[in-house]
Amino acid sequence: MSAAFDSVARAIPDFHFGRFDIRFDDYRNLQQGHGFTILK
Repeated sequence: MSAAFDSVARAIPDFHFGRFDIRFDDYRNLQQGHGFTILK
Protein backbone atom coordinates (compact mmCIF):
# COMPACT_ATOMS: atom_id res chain seq x y z
CA MET A 1 0.00 0.00 0.00
CA SER A 2 2.75 2.47 0.91
CA ALA A 3 4.59 1.81 -2.34
CA ALA A 4 1.44 2.50 -4.37
CA PHE A 5 0.81 5.82 -2.63
CA ASP A 6 4.49 6.80 -2.86
CA SER A 7 4.38 6.14 -6.60
CA VAL A 8 1.32 8.38 -7.04
CA ALA A 9 2.81 11.17 -4.89
CA ARG A 10 6.11 11.13 -6.80
CA ALA A 11 4.23 11.50 -10.09
CA ILE A 12 2.73 14.83 -8.93
CA PRO A 13 5.17 17.73 -9.49
CA ASP A 14 5.94 19.76 -6.36
CA PHE A 15 3.93 17.46 -4.09
CA HIS A 16 5.80 17.34 -0.79
CA PHE A 17 3.10 16.99 1.83
CA GLY A 18 -0.61 16.22 1.74
CA ARG A 19 -3.21 13.54 1.93
CA PHE A 20 -5.19 11.34 -0.41
CA ASP A 21 -8.92 10.80 -0.07
CA ILE A 22 -9.54 7.32 -1.38
CA ARG A 23 -12.41 4.96 -2.10
CA PHE A 24 -12.03 1.20 -1.99
CA ASP A 25 -14.22 -1.88 -1.78
CA ASP A 26 -11.92 -4.41 -0.16
CA TYR A 27 -9.37 -3.59 2.55
CA ARG A 28 -7.19 -6.59 1.67
CA ASN A 29 -6.84 -5.36 -1.91
CA LEU A 30 -6.02 -1.89 -0.62
CA GLN A 31 -3.29 -3.36 1.59
CA GLN A 32 -1.80 -4.94 -1.52
CA GLY A 33 -1.75 -1.55 -3.27
CA HIS A 34 -4.60 -1.99 -5.73
CA GLY A 35 -8.35 -1.73 -5.97
CA PHE A 36 -8.59 1.91 -4.87
CA THR A 37 -9.53 5.23 -6.46
CA ILE A 38 -8.16 8.59 -5.45
CA LEU A 39 -11.00 11.11 -5.19
CA LYS A 40 -10.66 14.61 -6.57
